[in-house]
Amino acid sequence: MTPLPETVMAAIRDHAQAVYPRESCGVVIVVTGKPVYVPCANLADSPGQYFVMAPADYMAAEDRGEVIRIVHSHPDVSAQPSEADRVSCEVTGLPWLIVNWPTGAIVEFEPSFLC
Repeated sequence: MTPLPETVMAAIRDHAQAVYPRESCGVVIVVTGKPVYVPCANLADSPGQYFVMAPADYMAAEDRGEVIRIVHSHPDVSAQPSEADRVSCEVTGLPWLIVNWPTGAIVEFEPSFLC
């Protein structure tokens, strides 16, 4: 995985902070050769415990550029991926990034076929 620029990492942390204690979610896309973080709405019934990314937000981001990461936060718990996160990563076929808020710690992982 190519490391993301600090400006993108800061945008991811800012989004996690802004929606805390809910889980943030979004995508990193490539626009004219540069990665950009695009926040998406979390439509989950229990947004403090999991996320459901708004399909319209995902499609709008996809229209702007190639999706290269799925992003979400883990409020008040480790940024380590849950089993559900790992399964979902495999299903999407994309690398995932999880940020813990309020610590800002980040864990990135990718589908096993990309390793």
